[in-house]
Amino acid sequence: MDVQRLHSLFDVALQNNLVSLICHYITDVCLDESAVSSDPLLAFLLDEVVIKDWCKRAVNALISEICTIYKSGLEMMKSKLPQLQKFAVQLAGISSVVEAMIASFREAAHVNDLHQLIENTMKAKQHLEAMIWCIRHEFLEKIPSRHASFATWSADVIERKTCAEERQWPEVSGKTSGYDEANQGILFIEQALQNLGNQQSYMDNDDEREITCLQNEQSSSMFRSTIDQSNVNSYPFKNLREAVDILFLHGGSDMVIAKQATFLYYIFDRHWTRPDSEWRYLVDDFAATFGISSRTLLECLVFCLLDDHSSQALEEACSLLPKISSKETHPKIAQVLLERHKPDVALVVLKCTGGDSFSATANIEKDGLLCLTEAVTALRIRIEYGHVTEAFMFHRSYCSR
Repeated sequence: MDVQRLHSLFDVALQNNLVSLICHYITDVCLDESAVSSDPLLAFLLDEVVIKDWCKRAVNALISEICTIYKSGLEMMKSKLPQLQKFAVQLAGISSVVEAMIASFREAAHVNDLHQLIENTMKAKQHLEAMIWCIRHEFLEKIPSRHASFATWSADVIERKTCAEERQWPEVSGKTSGYDEANQGILFIEQALQNLGNQQSYMDNDDEREITCLQNEQSSSMFRSTIDQSNVNSYPFKNLREAVDILFLHGGSDMVIAKQATFLYYIFDRHWTRPDSEWRYLVDDFAATFGISSRTLLECLVFCLLDDHSSQALEEACSLLPKISSKETHPKIAQVLLERHKPDVALVVLKCTGGDSFSATANIEKDGLLCLTEAVTALRIRIEYGHVTEAFMFHRSYCSR
């Protein structure tokens, strides 16, 4: 009964945004070496296990309530938006408590299961926040897609991949090539999904099964499939709900920025040839909601445009790249531009990324060498653009390192 009363006190603190009280209980009570008792019940109340048990119970209770709302239909979900927003705040509060416990109890015996608990809590929170945005926009049901149907969209993606394979330069092999199994996707969207760790089956992880109820039943088959180079059926997502389920219930919670960028890619791919007045406000609102910069928005659009095999998409990407290129620009962009016969734009991107310099300090890997694949791309760009002498000097500079 005393444990239930303590848990009830924690519940009240959580519901009133007072998780700092629970954190103080950890530091002032559980960590107080003088707070000991020979009474078994009182000793349990002084132990961190009582807080860990409360965190697990509170997370499971929230997930259960969220699942019930998810299954109630769009209109009911819209009416429950204030409650869902409150649940998101409470999940964030529980995460803070778990983080405090991890920081306080550094022994492996204390924190092993806490890491999985905070991972599940953060995934549930991130998924909920994305769902709240989708509910506010009614899952885009009233906004027409530029694709006539899911089948035509899927066929278009397959055609993009085929075109990319046909124009792709032969891959460079070797330990300094800079490529491995994690980035062997032909399209940018393939690499993005692979980097999020979607190759592994969601249902294989027993520790995560408690959050599987958050997924839509129609999305469940996607959680038992793998994403690899031979499977392009993972994208496009069938609808917005499936996109949210696959992105935000997969991969690590620390990849949330990459997940949001991939979600934006999907939005751009669904709408970009439609009039801006129909859909542009969506990406602006998403960016404002999740604190995404305008530069990141344009980067997501460029990735989508460069995956598209049409000349219209290529020209728009070329017009945007000078505005956003920097040292953080994805190295594959220059390679794709070269493959699509745009060496002039590729050279601009190369200069912005610092890849045009012969300096030994420019774009070097940890082993002191410029990634071989990037070096070959830089060399090819110079040759295609007609800078043969510069290409020779670059080649000699690279080989002399």
